[in-house]
Amino acid sequence: MYLSIMKGIKYILLIAIFGLSTTIGLAISKAYENRVIELKEFKNILNIMKTKIKFTYEPLAEIFQHISNNNQTNVEKIFGQMANQIKYSHARQVWENCIQESDISINQEDKDILKKLGKLVQKILTIIVILLILGTIGIFVYPSIADKTELDDKAVSFLAKQADKLVEETTEAGSEGEEVGTEVNADGEMADEDSVIEEVVVSKPADGASIEEVVQDDSRTQTWTAEEKEALKKVYGTILNWMGLGTHNLLFYEMKEFGGTEYYTFQVVDDFGDAFERLLFFDDAKKEVYWHEEDGDLIVANSEDCIYSGKVQGQENVSYDSSDWKKVMDEYLKAMYVEKDRDKASTYVDSSCYYLAALSENNRKRFIEATQELQEEIITMSESYESQKKAKTIDDYAFSYEILDTEKYVDEYDLDWVDVYIAFNLDVKQHGETELMGEYYVVRLRDYPYGWRVASFSEDY
Repeated sequence: MYLSIMKGIKYILLIAIFGLSTTIGLAISKAYENRVIELKEFKNILNIMKTKIKFTYEPLAEIFQHISNNNQTNVEKIFGQMANQIKYSHARQVWENCIQESDISINQEDKDILKKLGKLVQKILTIIVILLILGTIGIFVYPSIADKTELDDKAVSFLAKQADKLVEETTEAGSEGEEVGTEVNADGEMADEDSVIEEVVVSKPADGASIEEVVQDDSRTQTWTAEEKEALKKVYGTILNWMGLGTHNLLFYEMKEFGGTEYYTFQVVDDFGDAFERLLFFDDAKKEVYWHEEDGDLIVANSEDCIYSGKVQGQENVSYDSSDWKKVMDEYLKAMYVEKDRDKASTYVDSSCYYLAALSENNRKRFIEATQELQEEIITMSESYESQKKAKTIDDYAFSYEILDTEKYVDEYDLDWVDVYIAFNLDVKQHGETELMGEYYVVRLRDYPYGWRVASFSEDY
């Protein structure tokens, strides 16, 4: 009898241990899952903050209030608390306290990373206050202040990158059952935020993600109905097909009313991870896509519009003196006409500037691909005449050019340009007679921080 009782107790204990282990395991798994969800939500919210700080100049209290309007998630509630407290206390203190005291699933290391941005939030508030004092003048001085300090990009981009990193690490840790640590330097200390911030870009959707995945992962649509999500998927498909973009280029921003019409609005991210300055508006009734201009107007978006606004590596290290644009142009033409050296000619060309501006793809091809094609055409022609001379089908040939006109100007990055209009002459001697041929070209040169380079080379129509 006694043995039977003990045996029964043993089975009960085993079942209890099993049940407790299962419960603990499920709790840990749920905690990892919630942590990933919350970090993704932080990432999306930070993109909203970036856009609003940079383009709407709203006070931080209003930005925080906008984020917390739905008040559906624990993360949104944090920003609601910030909106209330920032009226009575310092922005940095409010930011750090609300992050630290939040009852959410992210761990202390995550919170420490987020709290480190408190001082940048304080600086942003200071700038906004100054602009409000300056009034209308602030509208004109804000871009220069923002560009100089890079506070908006630093604060939000740093947080977005950390969130992306933490999401990835958390996912891996959840599958392996290992705890994730904070990034440290060689001395075993936490990395300084300023050293990390310098090299980050705006967070963007994952490359190759499906529309289904993009909508599903967006925290701003988690409270939407199935019908609303399905409608958003169709909008995504329409814009992506029309604009020729990938899902990594398009991030849903919010539903926005403009001129009595409700629009789906999107933040556009280029292939370098940089957020495009203008929001994309979609009118579902008209099935029309618009750009939201700086002056507040909407203009129709064309299917050939390009969204490049990133940095492409230029021809920084060269073996020649590039301090004189005339010398650079002379040597560039000589490399094609006389030396017939493709590699050398290419060292004089730096088209990286055309990836900085918002240009249509047609214009981009005109400047970049046309330069490559014309350069190859001229070198091939030079090789052909040289072969004819060696075969004695012609007696001789000679290239020359003269400058007809020059136009000098400064671009939006305060760098000098020279557009040189030239008349190209080719003299071919055959059987004692000389045949004269000519073409007109434009050589566009830009004075990069590292010297003059040929930006583009094209026919002058």
